[in-house]
Amino acid sequence: KPMPERWTFAWYREMVLVCTVFAITGTSTMVLVRPAVSKGLGLQGSLKDGPWSYRICSLVVMTPIYATLLVVVGTIFGRHQYFRHFSVKMWSRFGIPPEMLDESYHITKKNFESGSQEEWSSEEERKVYLLSPPLDTLVTKP
Repeated sequence: KPMPERWTFAWYREMVLVCTVFAITGTSTMVLVRPAVSKGLGLQGSLKDGPWSYRICSLVVMTPIYATLLVVVGTIFGRHQYFRHFSVKMWSRFGIPPEMLDESYHITKKNFESGSQEEWSSEEERKVYLLSPPLDTLVTKP
């Protein structure tokens, strides 16, 4: 379901739910990753104090666990589509095309991201919207 209109009671309730899912996911990820890196890989340290091998391994192990837990916890809270979309978007920032993970990514995108909740009258109009560059790139600056 699409996000409710901003500044309504439903929107605030949704934001509390979303923040709760992110809090549970982040905490759970750290609880799982620290022992996995320390005991599983035999590295001792912290993200703050190092060593670099611990930091890098923590991030490499943390990313897929976080993405998976985000979808699982989001599903438990009844928001599977939203958190699946968020997880796909996160992976796309690492260079993985979102269509490779979710064929309907660009269709569901309009439900979850601000500024793109308009309805398209045709598939062609949707493609033009998705392929158009942002307006600020079209304006030349003096």
